Amino acid sequence: MYPESEAANPGDHETSGIGVEDLAWEGYPESPMERPLVVLVVDDEPDVIELVRRELEREGQFVVHFTCDGKSAVSMAKDHQPDIILLDVMMPGMSGFETCKALKRDPSTEHISVVMLTVRQDSRAIEQAFEAGAANYLMKPIRFGSLAAQLRATLDKQRPA
Repeated sequence: MYPESEAANPGDHETSGIGVEDLAWEGYPESPMERPLVVLVVDDEPDVIELVRRELEREGQFVVHFTCDGKSAVSMAKDHQPDIILLDVMMPGMSGFETCKALKRDPSTEHISVVMLTVRQDSRAIEQAFEAGAANYLMKPIRFGSLAAQLRATLDKQRPA
């Protein structure tokens, strides 16, 4: 079952009820370091989505959107323009590698940092992730005490000097 705030229907992708457009009100800081970071979590395992959502929202500086497949991830990235995408590698249909490549080919999403998340620990999978355009590669099981810090560090490395 998908997290309470979401419908189980993969076509119904609105998340925590807060959209990026809700963050653009007058006086809201524009710098990612001064406003909540918008994260798109893409995983076909609802339990993983729920754990990541809870961990990041507990931190208080993240707005979390999620979906369960690559095709809808590309669509949501275009619509919500997240700061970072946490993307599972092994998903039915469009793999995480294919999704990352699609995001990096599209001018409207190429700037978004992508962090691959997977149980695959072989060097070929890591190589494929970076070839696809990923900024970082995290292994499951997720180390929740450090997830927020890892996402922030990835974004810091991606920012122009």
